Amino acid sequence: HMEKLMDVVGSALTRTVQARLKGLDLWEGLAADVELALADGTGVLRKWAAATAELTGTFWRGLPDRGWEGEAYDALALTSFCERLEAIRGVRQQHEELKSLLRPED
Repeated sequence: HMEKLMDVVGSALTRTVQARLKGLDLWEGLAADVELALADGTGVLRKWAAATAELTGTFWRGLPDRGWEGEAYDALALTSFCERLEAIRGVRQQHEELKSLLRPED
């Protein structure tokens, strides 16, 4: 039951980040705005993934009354989405670096 709850919360967080990013042009938008939105989004999602992994892998494991059993919770869909956002962020950063090195006619 607790794993399902963590999935629901993780999905809600992911949808919230997606909704915020939907309003931005990730590839052509203002670099500072895109960078901030991607950093904020991945930060929130990574914190949720880390918190749930720590709770289920350390704090809740083996509690006398209904402790967490099995492996620590892994928010796979959420972390996959984070990896995709980080890849977009990396491409945008490289793009901005190249723009600063090249002349407009290049």
